[in-house]
Amino acid sequence: MKSFVLNNSSSKIIQLSGRTDGHEERELGKELEDVSGFNEIILDFSSVAYLSGGLLNVLRDLAEGRSGINGKVKIINPCETVRKTLETDRMLQAFEVRNIFPTAW
Repeated sequence: MKSFVLNNSSSKIIQLSGRTDGHEERELGKELEDVSGFNEIILDFSSVAYLSGGLLNVLRDLAEGRSGINGKVKIINPCETVRKTLETDRMLQAFEVRNIFPTAW
């Protein structure tokens, strides 16, 4: 997992990869603990092939506002399998989900 901040931006980007598991879930939880000062959190799922139940719980907490994040949370570039999982779990409505071309971050 990588995380970075766009230059002069109030957006934090968190890039996940592979088949998510307990390790990714814990890492994302740690990243989300330190998001004060950001108006937008962008979760880049372009390299994620599968969402584990634990990661879905983290996303559900985000969707239900239990994470303490007061800004927008976006999910970008999910593959079709991940998008269908989000749709099945009724989370597509909770996040702005879109496919975009990768940029220079």
